[in-house]
Amino acid sequence: MGRRRQTQMTLVDAFQQAQKNVVHHDACVAASLQIFEQHVGEERRLDGLQAFNDSFFDLFNRCLIVFKREPAVERVIEFAVKFVAATTTASCFPSLDDEEEEEEEDEEEEEDQVDAFSFMNAFIQHLVNISDARDKAVRFRACQTLSKLLHALDEEAEVDDDIWEAMQAAMLTRIRDKIPVVRVQAINALSRLQDPSDMDCPVINEYRQRLIADGSPDVRKTALVQIAMNKATITDIISRSRDVKDVVRKALYTVLKDKLDLRALSIQARLDLVRDGLNDRCSDVRDACAKLIVNGWLEQLGKDPAQLFDMLDVETDETTNELVAKAMLEHGAEADGWKQPTVDTISSSNAFWWRMLCGHLHHKQDHDALDCVLPVASTLAQMLDELATFIVQARTRLHELNSDVLLDDGADATNDEDLEDLQVRVESATFVFCQLLKLAKFVDYSDEAGRRAMSSRIRSLLVNHWNELTETAMTTCLELLTTLHPIASERLQLLGDIVHDVQDVNRTQDDEDDEEEEEEEEEKQCMSPECTLTKLQILVFALKQLRTAPRNTCLGGLVDTLILSCIQSADADIRNAAVKCLGLCCIADKTFAQAHLLLLLQVAQVDQEALQLTALKILFDLVLAFGVATLTGNAKGSETDNDGDSSMSSRQSDSEDTEQTAPANTQTTIIPVLKRYLDSDDDNLRCAAVEGFAKLLLHNHITSAQIFSHLVILYFNPLTTEDVTLRQCLSVFFPAYAFSSRAHQDVIEEAFMPTIRTFALAPRSSPLYSVKLQDAVDLFVYLTGAVDGSEVGLPATADLGLHHSVAMTMANEVLSEPEGAAVKPLCKALSMLDYSAMDDATRQALFVLGESMLQHVDDRFAKGSLRKMMDALNVDGSGISEEAREALAEKQTAHQATRAEDLRETGLVAAPSKRQRASRAAKARAATTLKQNMRADSADAYDGAASDIADDDDEEEEVHKVASASQSQRRRQPQRRARVVDDNESDEEDIDDLLSASEQEQESDAAEQEEEEDGEEFEIEQLMKVKHKGRKRFFQVRWKDTDPSEDTWEPEENLPEDLVAGFDEARKQDKENVRRQRSRKAKPQRGKGGRAASASHDTEIDVLLMSDDE
Repeated sequence: MGRRRQTQMTLVDAFQQAQKNVVHHDACVAASLQIFEQHVGEERRLDGLQAFNDSFFDLFNRCLIVFKREPAVERVIEFAVKFVAATTTASCFPSLDDEEEEEEEDEEEEEDQVDAFSFMNAFIQHLVNISDARDKAVRFRACQTLSKLLHALDEEAEVDDDIWEAMQAAMLTRIRDKIPVVRVQAINALSRLQDPSDMDCPVINEYRQRLIADGSPDVRKTALVQIAMNKATITDIISRSRDVKDVVRKALYTVLKDKLDLRALSIQARLDLVRDGLNDRCSDVRDACAKLIVNGWLEQLGKDPAQLFDMLDVETDETTNELVAKAMLEHGAEADGWKQPTVDTISSSNAFWWRMLCGHLHHKQDHDALDCVLPVASTLAQMLDELATFIVQARTRLHELNSDVLLDDGADATNDEDLEDLQVRVESATFVFCQLLKLAKFVDYSDEAGRRAMSSRIRSLLVNHWNELTETAMTTCLELLTTLHPIASERLQLLGDIVHDVQDVNRTQDDEDDEEEEEEEEEKQCMSPECTLTKLQILVFALKQLRTAPRNTCLGGLVDTLILSCIQSADADIRNAAVKCLGLCCIADKTFAQAHLLLLLQVAQVDQEALQLTALKILFDLVLAFGVATLTGNAKGSETDNDGDSSMSSRQSDSEDTEQTAPANTQTTIIPVLKRYLDSDDDNLRCAAVEGFAKLLLHNHITSAQIFSHLVILYFNPLTTEDVTLRQCLSVFFPAYAFSSRAHQDVIEEAFMPTIRTFALAPRSSPLYSVKLQDAVDLFVYLTGAVDGSEVGLPATADLGLHHSVAMTMANEVLSEPEGAAVKPLCKALSMLDYSAMDDATRQALFVLGESMLQHVDDRFAKGSLRKMMDALNVDGSGISEEAREALAEKQTAHQATRAEDLRETGLVAAPSKRQRASRAAKARAATTLKQNMRADSADAYDGAASDIADDDDEEEEVHKVASASQSQRRRQPQRRARVVDDNESDEEDIDDLLSASEQEQESDAAEQEEEEDGEEFEIEQLMKVKHKGRKRFFQVRWKDTDPSEDTWEPEENLPEDLVAGFDEARKQDKENVRRQRSRKAKPQRGKGGRAASASHDTEIDVLLMSDDE
């Protein structure tokens, strides 16, 4: 015994030293190994191992009850893991080679001998046994220790099969533990138990479930780090790029950098992965994605950027590849050794990297490095000329091959391959051509010869080969012309000449020999839609450069000859481009805008949706540029101010005769016309209207609380949940508008109550009925607060904050409708305000209003919030004068009058505080049916009432099966079955929700009851329970032919009076009868007398339940 006590003390010393400092761990492990070897001995005794196990486990278990991540406990666990791993190589056990020789010599070993892994297996078994303890600390520490141990063991460690299976089963159970940290450690422990080659591995399946569906971000992150990569898991892993938590998204890119090869992903998966990562809002996620690209994928491809862009298919998604290239250049991708390619050697990826590299160096203003990679202007012009020639020839050849294929039905596969190969080459050459055009913007054009050569080639492309250029290539050519001709007048003259000189490729040579007037007329008639659209696209780009009235420039002649004539075109694309040109002309000239405002309004109202969207954006831009008053001044009279607009005026008058939607004149404001689009069914039109009104409000062009209220309603409307653009726009606009000016907060305060009433009084059929009022109230309280503008990225603005006024408004609103749906959120908002910054007069006024609200409000949650408000006010009510109270009462009366007027103007009807009573016919049918069935079921009523008397003092006042099987019929109101009684615990919540229902809901339900007289009828089977809530009583109603789970709580006023009276009378009499029965039980009767007494008692109950008439 003395030796064991000394051993235990030595282990105690080892544990004490281990928990103090990690430095002592090696010495503690060595000392513990000596004790272990002394117990086991060279004979490897089983009893000695058992004695050591008891001592070691007893000391180790002391740290398992600590749930907090204490450093001492963490060090003890680290020491225990190191020691268990060290016992597998203890000197008392032979090495693996010696053990194999011994097994060959003597295969029959003694049963009481232990091997090198016996203690490890016993320790694992001990952890498995305690892993399902009730204490969360024990479960957490057991899983943590097991996880560390499995990662510390060598590959040669042997675990018994039974223990292995038990450990796997225990950890699979703990991976579903309710404590997140326990699930995290269980995931870590299972990492070495998964089999990536097995597609049905239970560990991997659990990992996938945790990765997708677990609510804890730490669990999802751990599962992401530990899960093995295979075909079944790669999709789930990539999906975490859109996880809601930054730490999980960052962990994804870190894991992919170390574990996944680029070639294992499809091209689309690669693009989606880098697009999500480089566009992430969190900078840490963007950095992790950039490291994946630079340190992961680029290293795998031998640091060859061109090869990486080939893997990302740069021709398919240039925008995403631009993000990748920028990330590579910003994170140190090497550009040394770059050689300028030639026309023969250039590829799509090379051209793209060349352009991005030059753009990066130009942005850094590294002129020396830029000179090394940039070509000379003349050389680049020659490359563009050769590429353009190849593209034109190749497209001509493609057209010929396509014609041959259509004519020759028996074309062989070789022609198809040639056709596909030529198509690929043309697409690649076009992409390279566009990249070189973008590269040309960085070239030094100080050499006049090089600049003229480049300008001449670009102009030739636009005039002669416009049909061979894609829209992107044409835009790039026009942007390059802007660089080549920095003088505005020279640039406009050049663009105007290009528009005039663009030739239709289908024109014949005979047309050129006609007279000039005939040629122009025939050109207008024979010009193809593609040529017309090209002219308009070039003109749109030219008009964007315009800063003066278009009629005062070289482009003035195109207004009548091209723009206004193309607006009447049957082609929607041409009309859309013409409307864009017209809008740009209007923005450049106010008089021109007034003259053509009616035309834009007509397009916005009666044309196709794409043109409506274009016209709507133009109208908002015009209001932003000139203001509402300028556009609505004398637009009608200015229609004929310009001679060139006479034909336009006639066309407008013709349109006005046929289209009633167009306004007769613009003396009235155009804001109501634009406001209609806020309720448009088209998402694009609605989003454009929201963005336009947000700009108008922010720039003080309009000041309208009604429009702001409309924007808030759209923001909370469930129908706009999928419209991400709309909600993002409004989420940025609201704080920017509120905290930029005190006047803006006044507008928000004015819109506060009308918006809340709209939500609160919304009928059940409206999507606004599901809006959480608390969220809307919290938004208005936040927007009217005294938040510094610098906190939301705006200049600091003084005098912000209207909580003193908003608090008074909310209090008056609560008093105007004490039982309305908005009472709870408004009271909660009042309890969250900061009253310390308010003056004494305001706090005293709020104190008086708070006292009044406590008297009139019945909701207990609202009362709790009001008490918090009263405590926060910290006002002595005795010092408030009667004059002040009377003044507040007058303000309350004025608020009620204003509220009623607003409800009338908006068409909202305030619902009554009480629900409508049932009809007289329903009451009569219910009373008759009750009387007919009362006698037959009175015995059941007596048995059910006995259990209620036992809980007579209980709050529920439950009565079982009273007036059972009553066949009272009444019409079902929509809200009757809305709230289902699940169990007794939910009764309180059901009644609270019923009490807090909006008045509008109650009135609409009553109206539906009156209108649907021929609707479906439902019969009441019995009244089950009664509850008191304030001054009201609610009954649990059991409906005939329905499941008990569909019972509903109904207020007393919704039930027939006779039915309720019968229920009360039966409840009262049944309690009395049960008391009599208890008194009889005290003096038991035997024989026939007792039986007769029972029958007499039943008869008495029947009589009492009947009405006076019966």
